[in-house]
Amino acid sequence: MRIWSSLAAILVAGCAAGQANTQALPMLVGQAGWVEDDPRFGGFSAIELAADGQSMLALSDRGWLVRASLARGATGRLGGVDLIEEIALKDVDGNPLAEAQVDSEGLAEIGGQLFVSLEGRNEILRYASLDAVPDRVPVPEGIATLQRNSGLEALAADGQGNLLAIPERSGRLDRPFPVWRWDGAAWDTDLQVPRRPPFLITDAAVAPDGRLYVTERDFTGISFTVQVRSFAVGAVLTDERIEIGPRTDLDNVEAIDFWQAGPDDTRLLLMSDDNFFWLQRTLLSEFRLAPSR
Repeated sequence: MRIWSSLAAILVAGCAAGQANTQALPMLVGQAGWVEDDPRFGGFSAIELAADGQSMLALSDRGWLVRASLARGATGRLGGVDLIEEIALKDVDGNPLAEAQVDSEGLAEIGGQLFVSLEGRNEILRYASLDAVPDRVPVPEGIATLQRNSGLEALAADGQGNLLAIPERSGRLDRPFPVWRWDGAAWDTDLQVPRRPPFLITDAAVAPDGRLYVTERDFTGISFTVQVRSFAVGAVLTDERIEIGPRTDLDNVEAIDFWQAGPDDTRLLLMSDDNFFWLQRTLLSEFRLAPSR
């Protein structure tokens, strides 16, 4: 059954790609593994890249935020990662978030504030600074009905300063993933990502051109298959494209973000979650989007 499941994933992705616009696909331009001798290190589920691509914040699913610098050559090619500091995020009572084991999954930055989603509680916390005590963002009613261990997986910020929140599962194989959009005062449910079984959403980011990108993963029981889709954002999501995938050489991808290396050089960075398991890796994979986009 696992073999047939993998074949089904390839067929589904191929059909979806055939329906999407014909475009040049992103090119892998750099890859780096990241290892630290620290029991707290690993389990990364989201990243926020600096505008110049030289540093990043990475969110662990155990409530830790890590600041790191990215080693790059003269051409901007990714060569390695250097740890700068580890920050223990707080909960709304001022206690270390790590002690609550709340499965921190999503990360987004809007106007200097950081937003973190907690899949275990289906909550969103807003931080004025990294060492601040956060406040809870009011969430829409539908979030309370999400499946166990399949809640708020992805956060993203669009160009208008709206927060986008997407769950890992939609509840049914034929049901789209809801994309809740918050403008700072109220949520709307106008956006939906079509579900393409067997893939589940692991993260999302809005590219400099305004398109919404979602990373998706399927675990076959032996390995992880990953793909990335993108959509034009308007009143609804349109112009679906298969950007990357399906691939089995990127490990358990759970994080995505972008930076501009030049006017016609947009980089897409993916990072994998090692699940604190010795057979897996924390792997950063960087792609260059086609200049025509």
